[in-house]
Amino acid sequence: MPARRGLLRVVWLPGSDLLQGTCHCGAVHVAEGPVEVWEWLLGHPTGHHTPTDPTPNDTRTDPTTPDAPTGRARAEAPAGKVRADVLPGTGAAR
Repeated sequence: MPARRGLLRVVWLPGSDLLQGTCHCGAVHVAEGPVEVWEWLLGHPTGHHTPTDPTPNDTRTDPTTPDAPTGRARAEAPAGKVRADVLPGTGAAR
């Protein structure tokens, strides 16, 4: 079964004592134990292309639209004013 976007899969290889981990990008790693497979899967995105959301939050036109995943509504600061609850240049909440 092919990996879906964002899905990590671990399966047992019948007839062996091996587990196969498959990353959302399709990369595969075979190991003898679950700890090794999960460490590889969770560390694997480092150094490879990770899919991005096609609609980044900063391109929304409605400032009252909730941001994922917190569900908080975005509030824009008036022109020339800096919001104290937002990290400068990032739009991320402190």
